[in-house]
Amino acid sequence: MNKSAHLMSGLTVGIAVSKYIVPTVPYNGQIDGMVGIGAVLCGALLGSLLPDIDHRNSYIGRKLRITSFIISKTLGHRSIVHTPLVIFAFSSLLFYLAMLLCS
Repeated sequence: MNKSAHLMSGLTVGIAVSKYIVPTVPYNGQIDGMVGIGAVLCGALLGSLLPDIDHRNSYIGRKLRITSFIISKTLGHRSIVHTPLVIFAFSSLLFYLAMLLCS
């Protein structure tokens, strides 16, 4: 997949799940619906590019050259970074960090 395909799939998933994620984030005050949806969509777009961080010529690989080089040399391309377990772990970590920042 290329950058455009990754971003489109991330945007699609972000739109689909934002209805369920935004109400579950605790916050001391009120999160405006559009701000919450915007945050979810930004996270989905960034998250959709992360599986290609192990390829040095990908969009995110060019932006994070050192990280991409280390992951590429250590794990190779399309290895553990592309597994559902890593995607779930990374998503859980980001959700946990969002809860910490908002509480």
